[in-house]
This record gives sequence, C-alpha cells and structure tokens, in this order.
Amino acid sequence: TGSVASIDVMNKHFTINPYYTLAYKNCTAAYNEYEEPYFADKIRQKVIEAVLACVDNKTKIAAAVSGGLDSSIIVSIICRYCPDVTLTAFTSTNDINKGESDWAEKLTKKLKLTWKQSLCTIEDIRQNLSKAIDVQNIPLFNLSSFAQYKVMQDARDFGFDSMIDVQGS
Repeated sequence: TGSVASIDVMNKHFTINPYYTLAYKNCTAAYNEYEEPYFADKIRQKVIEAVLACVDNKTKIAAAVSGGLDSSIIVSIICRYCPDVTLTAFTSTNDINKGESDWAEKLTKKLKLTWKQSLCTIEDIRQNLSKAIDVQNIPLFNLSSFAQYKVMQDARDFGFDSMIDVQGS
C-alpha cells in the first residue's frame, strides 16, 4: 500500500491516507519443492525479458551500479545477451568510505565495463541539494536520492540521455 502523509500546521493535525493498494490474492497452496525450479525459471525469464526490452535497439547504455544484487543482475544480463552494446556503469561514491563501491569495482572489472565513479561530497550536497530536490520534484528523505541525482547528472555529462537504474527494486 502506498500512503501519503498530510500535515495541517495551522490546526496541528497529522493524517496518513492510502493512495494505492496493490491487489493480491491470498496464497493458500502448500509449498511444493518440485515446482520451485519451474517458478524460478519463469521469474528468471521475465527478468531477462524486462531488461532486454529496455535495451531494445540501443548501441550504448548508461547503468547505475550500486554494488548491490539488483544492479549486478541487470548489467550481467546486458553483457550476456547484448554483447554489441557499449555499457558504461556509474556508481555513487563519497570521500569518507567506500560504501558499495568495492563490489561495483569488482563487478565492472569482471564484466570489462567502463566504470565512472560519481563522487558525492559534503560540498556537492551543500551546493546542489536544492537543485536535486527541484529536479526530482519531491522532498528528499535521505541522501541516497541525492546520490542517485548525482549519478544521473554525471551520466548526462558523459553524453547519455537515458539510464537503466534499478533503484528500489
């Protein structure tokens, strides 16, 4: 369920209202270990089809690579099924610690990708936070959204007009 919080400052009233509820059916069937390979294969095929639909007829692609499982799967699928596509990976980094960039670096080396690090510093945040909020058109609730903005800005600066990003998958 997606919800929206409303604050009436004048009357000091706070409400939370759902704006979307995902329809679902209760699963009442017992787990069947013999069906697991079938469903795992179906899910694998659907993910591959979804990624390939995004790649359709592109010769170069920018991909946000966090070092997590989702983005690793996406770029691995592109490399395996679209060997003629030039793929450039962008990862948000900072000047305090490496975060997930160690894994992103290993992945991009293994897949022989061009890897661009988007450095997010305290000064970047100070200078560009207002712009990031304007561009995303929503309040930023944490700095991961700013890091995503920075990665997309760097991809644009490197000549990309679109990017594959699996934020929130």
